[in-house]
Amino acid sequence: DRKMRAISETSSSSVMASSSEGVVSAHSPAESVFYAHMASGALAGAAEHTAMFPVDTIKTRMQAAAGGGGTYVDTMRSVVRGGSGVSRALASVRGLYRGVSAAGLGAGPAHAVYFATYEKCKVAFGGGNVNEHAPLAHAMAGVCATVLADGFQNPVDTVKQRLQLQGSPYKGALDCVAKTFRTEGVRAFYRSYPTTLAMNVPFTAIHFSTYESAKTALFKASEAEKEGFAVQFAAGGIAGGLAAAATTPMDVIKTRMQTQCVLLDCDVAKTVETTYNSVCTVRGAPKICPQELAAQRARAESMASASALSVARAIVREEGLMALTSGMGARVLFHIPAAAICWTTYEAAKRTFGCGDDDDDGGGFGPHHH
Repeated sequence: DRKMRAISETSSSSVMASSSEGVVSAHSPAESVFYAHMASGALAGAAEHTAMFPVDTIKTRMQAAAGGGGTYVDTMRSVVRGGSGVSRALASVRGLYRGVSAAGLGAGPAHAVYFATYEKCKVAFGGGNVNEHAPLAHAMAGVCATVLADGFQNPVDTVKQRLQLQGSPYKGALDCVAKTFRTEGVRAFYRSYPTTLAMNVPFTAIHFSTYESAKTALFKASEAEKEGFAVQFAAGGIAGGLAAAATTPMDVIKTRMQTQCVLLDCDVAKTVETTYNSVCTVRGAPKICPQELAAQRARAESMASASALSVARAIVREEGLMALTSGMGARVLFHIPAAAICWTTYEAAKRTFGCGDDDDDGGGFGPHHH
């Protein structure tokens, strides 16, 4: 009996040990690193878009308006509402942050997919060695990540930009989704997706390759033992600014395609007024001639179904070549700190989740690569 009890106790203890090992090893090291990259990317994306949202609002209004919408300062003044004291300040803040809920909620999942895909593809393209500088592998991995992430981000970006317009007719994000779907269908949320890819693919290739190159150069120049916050922040800023400037024309086209159908429901339609003899008049807000309004409606309707190339031709023909650079200053001003915030948040979150130099699958972060 003693022998039987001993055998029974041994077998039961081994079963418990094996089951506990199964619980502990529910996720392989590679899976744990993958989920850590997703969580880090979600935090980085939410932090980036929330912190820099006011600048993005200015950029959107400058690009959506025909002729570039004036200078950065003029557009900033247009956001500041009437009134005085606290009420004016609160109205101004609300104007700058209108649509931030859509941006914050959408940026998390999109950036989670973005960074997790980037890490996997980077290793697949041969850029996972911490001791090798491989900008081409990083650029190709970034392109793959962009194609997937933009599928999540494009509908959110459409809603965000429509809410950011001056005098937007929507009460909030849900109202915008409902009215856009009812009047324009699901296609409206993906109308600019090809244009977004045409902008973000080169943006990402420039961004990632520049970031890795700048980080490597700055790290060597610093002669530090380990890559620090200052190196990551500076490299992210350099990469973001350069990529933003190079891709501004496609961003202008994308903004027009996402917002053109809404513009006439905002300022233009509300400011049209005629006298008894059908002559345009100005009373308070600027007024637009009915003939001009009809022409603008026709252009908006044609632009809604036009390709990116057709939109670009229309902008150049009616507003000049420089209209394609509208909002470049605001876009660069957005992306320099945004990229720096995103990369440093991502790096810090990965260290918190334990993705460091010692990951065996090549999916973790060493001091010289992403």
